Amino acid sequence: MIASNVPFLYDPCICLSVEIRHQTVAIREGQAALIFKRNDKHFCGGSIISKEHVLTAAHCFEECRGGEEKHRVKSDEIYIRVGSTNWKSGGQIYDVDDHLRHPTFELFGVKDIAVLKV
Repeated sequence: MIASNVPFLYDPCICLSVEIRHQTVAIREGQAALIFKRNDKHFCGGSIISKEHVLTAAHCFEECRGGEEKHRVKSDEIYIRVGSTNWKSGGQIYDVDDHLRHPTFELFGVKDIAVLKV
């Protein structure tokens, strides 16, 4: 479960805010960084949409290695960092239990969406 009271390393500017369930939340409070476990490299971003789910792009799970060779990124190869504006430190880290890409995902279409379960 993603902590709802994660400390943030910035001054949350309420002028950049949104109301979620009658509660004002600084926009950056909903950010998540997707990071490869094997090399601790940030590769995508996401938005927290519930205590257990992060919305991201489906293309984040297509990784090119050595020219045209592609590798489908698996859930157990990544983790997410929330509660920090620095993807290298701070905040809290969560493993990704599973992810679901749009069933008819196309790289250059409107179906470039995926949901992570933490």
